[in-house]
Amino acid sequence: MDRRGSSASGYDELAGRARQAWRAAGRAEQPRLVAIAYVALGPGTADRSAAYLRDYYGFLGWKADIAVKSVLTDAQQLRTFVTDYRAVGCDELILFPCVPEPAQADLIAEAVLGRAR
Repeated sequence: MDRRGSSASGYDELAGRARQAWRAAGRAEQPRLVAIAYVALGPGTADRSAAYLRDYYGFLGWKADIAVKSVLTDAQQLRTFVTDYRAVGCDELILFPCVPEPAQADLIAEAVLGRAR
């Protein structure tokens, strides 16, 4: 199975380290935890998002391919991603469309909220 995107378990580990450092610094309140995910939904958007990210991150060389492989390109994959991040305590998940079309916002909202907007 192709496991695109970051992992919630990896995020949970890093968030745990951030919480621990936060407490070690004497902070009583909980830190606000945020993550970002690249998204491209709909026909043909995987190739277009790959071209965009390779152009944007091209100066990083082979690391640009890591960004390309992280793009969430399927509505069910996106729903699972959001659910998993919520479960590990992510306070805010920024979903960054990689295709410059206003319809992406509607497709993302429909996927995450489970209804057409």
